Amino acid sequence: MEKLTSPYIDTEQYSRISLQSYQMNTDININLKFNLKKKVEKRCNKDGYVIKVYKILEHTDGVIQPENFSASARFDVKYSCKLCLPVEDTTIIAKIRTINKVLMVAENGPILCIVLSNNINMDKFKISNVNGFFNIDQKKDLDVNDFVKIHIISKTFNFGDNQIKVMGYLADIASPNEVKEYYDTVTNENEISIRTEEAVQSDQESEFSDDDEIQNGGSVSNYII
Repeated sequence: MEKLTSPYIDTEQYSRISLQSYQMNTDININLKFNLKKKVEKRCNKDGYVIKVYKILEHTDGVIQPENFSASARFDVKYSCKLCLPVEDTTIIAKIRTINKVLMVAENGPILCIVLSNNINMDKFKISNVNGFFNIDQKKDLDVNDFVKIHIISKTFNFGDNQIKVMGYLADIASPNEVKEYYDTVTNENEISIRTEEAVQSDQESEFSDDDEIQNGGSVSNYII
């Protein structure tokens, strides 16, 4: 197995944001960031799950389409953020949420890991008649809230999802030091939580059709009609 890795990185992303006419005032940069956070935070884009928006680095001139009677302007923005993107063939730490004889479900922030009973390290675990997964070294069954090392086999997510689903291989249990370094520091720092579908839907007042992901940023300037 490869050494433990963190699925979180600091990176730069691009998006297209709309401002309503009443938002185009002296607080334009604040309003841009507010609308950006509302659109991209706590959901997946094409690259991964956006944990937190740090700041807007650049934005283009605001463009108001002549046929747009609401007079809203669209801005292409470049921003810095913390992104969650689990990589296949790497190993992460996850906290067990559900466990039985058939499968285990564990979480690391927005990552939902599913481990089937045939995808376990047989040198470390065996199937038991109690909780399903027995740790040979510690001579006890794994339980809810235990921390384990999961090797990522595959991952799946779609634009707008509030989770990244992972099929994994149960490699080992995680030590307290490993949990502190690769799990606690990230989840505590960013207050990561998996949001319900209702919360996501309530945030989707900004239309995705107007806010497609783009590939280049721009400089600060005025509005263009």
